[in-house]
Amino acid sequence: MEGGASQVACNDIYAGPSPASEVETRNMMEYYETIVDRIELHLQFHSYGQYILLPYGYQDADYPDNYSDQLEIAEAAAIGFSKRYNTPYTYGTIADVLYVDSGSTTDWAHGYHKTPLSMCFEFRDNGAYGFVLPADQIIPNAEETLDALIAMLTKAKTMGYFQRS
Repeated sequence: MEGGASQVACNDIYAGPSPASEVETRNMMEYYETIVDRIELHLQFHSYGQYILLPYGYQDADYPDNYSDQLEIAEAAAIGFSKRYNTPYTYGTIADVLYVDSGSTTDWAHGYHKTPLSMCFEFRDNGAYGFVLPADQIIPNAEETLDALIAMLTKAKTMGYFQRS
């Protein structure tokens, strides 16, 4: 197995016995495939780290054909995230910004299904609290996420995305 996944079941990055081995994953993939022709943006929400992650994450990956577009849109989102509370977000490919990550849905949506825009928001915080964000940060996180969404969708639309009827 290449980098970014483990064959050890107790490991945090366990890949499973085979691709889409779990029923929840299969169900989501099957649903996505029934509507894929209508999807122009695949967006995941995760925590934590304050990142905007773009394809690709697997080892020795090329950049997507529209990487410069996705980078501009991610930059707009990062500016949106920081507008209200000065929360900094780092953006770029999964492999460049974070680590090698085999089997991400960001890669699957863009690489396999050719979904034009695909990214992952890794929300607050950047390490002090990890996955257990204090309650007093939940609403600010939601507010800045809405700011980021508005900024990124506006930027994408001005670049010619979301023109389907």
